[in-house]
Amino acid sequence: MFNFIDVIIAALIISGGFFGFQTGAVASIFYLGSGFAGIWAARHFTQGPGIKYFLIFIAGAGLVIIAGFIFSKIFKGLVLGMLDRIGGVLFGIILAALISFAAVSGNSPRVSSNLRKAMHNSWFGSSLSPKIERTLPTLSRPNPAPIKQFFSRINPIRKKQQ
Repeated sequence: MFNFIDVIIAALIISGGFFGFQTGAVASIFYLGSGFAGIWAARHFTQGPGIKYFLIFIAGAGLVIIAGFIFSKIFKGLVLGMLDRIGGVLFGIILAALISFAAVSGNSPRVSSNLRKAMHNSWFGSSLSPKIERTLPTLSRPNPAPIKQFFSRINPIRKKQQ
């Protein structure tokens, strides 16, 4: 049975496909990687949060976005533009579907019980989510202690306080 959750998910998937078509697969992959590149550059070239961290993040992410733009133009110049756009549609749809799956399958205590019930009773939540769960590897509940230790060691604010 369809409900408002399915309408939102359909709109998200359609817009993901549209934006994927507009940008192409090559540029979309570079855009997705730009955030990771910005974080990596900011962590490696600054000591802590602040304006320098922000500027290094923007520079690192910007360089990856420019590289994606250049590679996208090269693809279009090699008459692979339509193949790039079709790949972008697929990439956009898959990314939107994964985001939707994460939203529908999440059991956050901050989500009201009525909304959680609507998510699980939606067509996407009741039909597609179990199929996606079967294809993804089963993950055990993570232990947050090692993650907290890691971030406490690399926390730049704590280093300045000592």
